[in-house]
Amino acid sequence: IGNHGLVDAPMWKMSRDEVTEAITSWESEVHSVLPRWPARETDRKWFRPPSGLMSPTLSSVFQERGYHIALADTWSGDAGIDNPNFHTRVIESSTCDGSIIVLHAPSIPARFQTLEIIDRSVPLLRKRGFAFLRLTDLFAAESKDQGPGCVNCTFCSVSMVACMFVTLLFC
Repeated sequence: IGNHGLVDAPMWKMSRDEVTEAITSWESEVHSVLPRWPARETDRKWFRPPSGLMSPTLSSVFQERGYHIALADTWSGDAGIDNPNFHTRVIESSTCDGSIIVLHAPSIPARFQTLEIIDRSVPLLRKRGFAFLRLTDLFAAESKDQGPGCVNCTFCSVSMVACMFVTLLFC
């Protein structure tokens, strides 16, 4: 599960104490829902800064708390545009090997379209030969000197497997 906190706020403007409180609140919320997070001892904790904007303060706090930063290359503005067909077309046409796709959690009615977007996009991307894996798995393969994303599978003998990371937001 990746996140950018409980609220969609410009965290790059926050003080060290505000960032620490935001991360602590996020972790408390996750631990109240999931029995264990991260799910596996070897899993990384991922964070996507709101709007993709970082600051030295954010970087320092995330590093101290053991987080890794993930940004995305496929984003369709799903939090502000209510049009599943549009988002599906953007995802289908923009996704390439190694892509990270941002979709917001269907936590409010305006974002319920996320489920429909996923339902439509996943089969289209699989038809194009893409598979899905977790970012932790993608980077674990890289650390074994196999190259980024290569998991030595028969399905992916020529290029790396595409990656879809649905950023879950609790706001």
